[in-house]
Amino acid sequence: MHSDHNKFLARAIDQRRSFIGECHRCHVEPGSPSEREMDVLAFVPLSLPPWGVSVRDPASEVYAPASALQKAFLLVSLIVVIASIALSLGLSRSIVRPLRLLTDAAGRMAEGNLSDAINVNRRDEIGKLAIG
Repeated sequence: MHSDHNKFLARAIDQRRSFIGECHRCHVEPGSPSEREMDVLAFVPLSLPPWGVSVRDPASEVYAPASALQKAFLLVSLIVVIASIALSLGLSRSIVRPLRLLTDAAGRMAEGNLSDAINVNRRDEIGKLAIG
């Protein structure tokens, strides 16, 4: 398709300048919607003849892989955040609950009740405190 965009491509050929950029689709094919769609245009002048090669594709197709990757990263980030919150809540409960039981038992002992058992079934330092 012949298209020069106000001698823009001719100047790029004369200056031997390549470029990649966005432009609007000003040449609408017959039977297509009349919306001005954005395109990505890449242009490279040839070395010997006074010509150039341009490639134009719809921006939606060019940026589709990056957009899909962005959505995938967002989904993975959301999953990681939810998993981190769930893990931190589970870990904090597994630490805080036995400490509360020991605190309650210490309060009962301070009141003189030495007969109630402390029900902490752990094999770490908190479990040793409950047994001793």
